[in-house]
Amino acid sequence: MAGDVINLRQFRKRQARTEHEKQAEQNRVTFGRSKAEKTLTKALNEKAAKKLDQGRFDQAAAARLQSTGRSRDDRRRKSDSNSRTCGSFPNRIGSRLNPLMSKGKVVKHSATLHGHRTSFTLEEPFWLELKSIARDRDMPLARLIAEIDDGRGQDGNLSSALRVYVLAWVKARADAKGGA
Repeated sequence: MAGDVINLRQFRKRQARTEHEKQAEQNRVTFGRSKAEKTLTKALNEKAAKKLDQGRFDQAAAARLQSTGRSRDDRRRKSDSNSRTCGSFPNRIGSRLNPLMSKGKVVKHSATLHGHRTSFTLEEPFWLELKSIARDRDMPLARLIAEIDDGRGQDGNLSSALRVYVLAWVKARADAKGGA
């Protein structure tokens, strides 16, 4: 006749928890996802949209391109041909006046930031200084670029943010040497 001893409070809690889980499952089937799931999905979608929009062509620019009747590639070809005919003149003069101007060629670079591959363009002096900063801070170049990318505003692009960071770093270093 000896039955198992049951704690009535624990039994009621377990029974209430089971009923609550059944009701929650039924609500998910009836109404969709929970509020927490919806909030998480919304936050992830907004973050992904922000990342995608940073490199997108805006609608006004696309409309202007279509109204001119030329494609984006046609405009690039035209600008490339212009740079061949007139682009060498300033570089020849600039190299005599300032040796850094001859190294001012814009070069496209790429890096992996937070698991995603991205590309940016920088002039050679900025690229060399950025590598030097990473070396001085004893961190990988990709991590430095990711740090700058995380700290930039939503309005600017990555190339501009890198140039501004390099300029601020060089100015701070010059001020520190001048004040010491």
